[in-house]
Amino acid sequence: MNQETVSIHTEYIQLDQLLKYANVLSTGGQVKVLLEENKITLNDVVVTENVKNLS
Repeated sequence: MNQETVSIHTEYIQLDQLLKYANVLSTGGQVKVLLEENKITLNDVVVTENVKNLS
């Protein structure tokens, strides 16, 4: 699995926005599909919320 550091200039960013900003995915639809298939993890925990705020 690849890890990449991404700097943001706001207090927080939503998970779907971060994945698009980092060019991991190109659309929100792709994020939704991966979330439904439980294929996105954050700190080894499966993420199910499309608008999870990250700081």
